[in-house]
Amino acid sequence: MVRRATGGAPGLRIALLAVLILHCPRGWGQASHAIASTSPGVEISAEALIGAAEIGNATLVRSLLDAGAPTDATAEDGLTALMAAALGGHLELVRLLLERGANVNAADDTGWTALIFAIEERRADIARELLARGADPNARTRAGWTPLISASQLAQPEMIEALVAHGADLEMKNSFGWPPLMHAVLEGHVEIVRLLLDKGADPNARSVNGLTALMIAADHNHVELARLLLDRGANPSFATAHGRTAMSIAKDNGDGEMVGALKAAEEKGKADRGDSRRQRSRMFPYPPCPGMSATAGRCGCGRMQFRKRYAWSPSFRATFSLSFKR
Repeated sequence: MVRRATGGAPGLRIALLAVLILHCPRGWGQASHAIASTSPGVEISAEALIGAAEIGNATLVRSLLDAGAPTDATAEDGLTALMAAALGGHLELVRLLLERGANVNAADDTGWTALIFAIEERRADIARELLARGADPNARTRAGWTPLISASQLAQPEMIEALVAHGADLEMKNSFGWPPLMHAVLEGHVEIVRLLLDKGADPNARSVNGLTALMIAADHNHVELARLLLDRGANPSFATAHGRTAMSIAKDNGDGEMVGALKAAEEKGKADRGDSRRQRSRMFPYPPCPGMSATAGRCGCGRMQFRKRYAWSPSFRATFSLSFKR
């Protein structure tokens, strides 16, 4: 409970008027007039303001605020009128409360903010309004939940775009070490995973026990997602704290298609590494000092020169000479 002013008799309870209004919609105007005409000392219930916001009764919310109800009054669980308006999907009420000074980043007892409520209710319009008014895109609940994790899990690409544009951290993790990418993979949202990767999400991010997005895909038979992650650089050789890899998970599940995709990625990786080693060998045919071959140059007293006839190109032969001194 919050009080409008000190002193005087408790007077009329606004909560009772709210109950009357809920059951008698045609009495809104009369009830609002009664609220506005109450004298100082009236005890205003936070639950009344919050309840009016949740059902979208702008007339009652405005009257309660005009009568002195604190905009950020909280219920027992920390819920505010702004959170309730976001939860109920009432954009105009959200705007009204923000104009009256509501704290856009207030959190309830579990750490949920109005922004997270809006995303969970799939109200991108309200979420964008809150972001425009300064809502923190990286606010974390007590469990480490973030707005971007919610949007990723619920497959809301427009919301992800808006959050990232306002500075959402793609690698911020929950209490288990799961970033948004892992949640999207768990749910099998191919386009959301692609979007997060396009925005720069790390395909090799690891949880507190070493789990990766690729392992989650392997465990849930998301073959298309596994191939996408592998194409974007996911490392199939990573292991958890218990030594499990994406391959071992796929084999334990008896998933032949997943095993085949992982094997193909491993073979491609080996071939790429071999090509890379051969390319480096062609670029640097002789090792640097010390240990240089006696026919490739000379090494003595800390001085080394490449012979011109072993240079890599005509322009190199014509213009380049190296000397390394101690």
